[in-house]
Amino acid sequence: MVSPRDLRQLLKRYGIEPRRSRGQNFLIDGNVLQRIVAAAELVAGEPVVEIGPGPGVLTERLLAAGTDVWAIELDRQLARLLAERFAGERRFHLIQQDVLAVAWPALWEQMGQPKYVKVVANIPYSITSPLLLRLREEAKRWERAVLLVQKEVADRLTARAGTKEYGALSVAIRSRFVVERLATVPPTVFLPAPQVYSALIRLTPLAQPLDQGVEEIFRELTRAAFSQRRKMLRASLKGLAVPAEAWTSVSIDAERRGETLTPQEFASLARVLAGLPDWRPVRVQEDEAEAND
Repeated sequence: MVSPRDLRQLLKRYGIEPRRSRGQNFLIDGNVLQRIVAAAELVAGEPVVEIGPGPGVLTERLLAAGTDVWAIELDRQLARLLAERFAGERRFHLIQQDVLAVAWPALWEQMGQPKYVKVVANIPYSITSPLLLRLREEAKRWERAVLLVQKEVADRLTARAGTKEYGALSVAIRSRFVVERLATVPPTVFLPAPQVYSALIRLTPLAQPLDQGVEEIFRELTRAAFSQRRKMLRASLKGLAVPAEAWTSVSIDAERRGETLTPQEFASLARVLAGLPDWRPVRVQEDEAEAND
């Protein structure tokens, strides 16, 4: 396995200077790397998507576990390093592309249409939220995802309803995944060291997504509730014209603030609204009216 000293020499040989603009903080601690591998519960022969492999420090451990690694790396220099470093390794597949632009159905075709795939990543801080939402869109494809994220993001994903960390991202991810916080990781395990702490999390798809069948309404409810999170639900959801009988059906007090609703409560309200034959959201009309004021 590559030591921190070896990694520095490897980067120097390829003329690579880690770029903060792309969140290139490479993991160099063997214990944390092993923790990621253990949390993924890898099985030889199964496919693993590694997002942002960088110089391949985690990649070599994934390959050593016998998995087929599909590595998605945007940086051209790092992609060249990876291609040369793992040349001849038939279980290594390199995709030089922005992960936010990856067409997952096409990638699944390339991978032979496996039933489930695991994903591991040391996620660049700058793309964390959009990447989590992309993973959410494809939740049915994942068996689990083990991710190293900024501690602040882990705080948001695991926050209790009603706390300042709890928000739309918390609800969106927990409507499709069980979120486990596995460890807090100090800056010293990275090269170069970032200015913030990180956290290791594991996402496991729910057998039945909370928003299944009511995705659009669920999204509108959370969007409206958290766009004015300090307002009472009656006010923040005014544009959706939620009728009084809906509040009664789900036993939710319309005087509560939106930030106090759990993902399960948002889902329950969405299902009730979906079942009302004459209900339609009127958010667009309200927005247009406000624009004309």
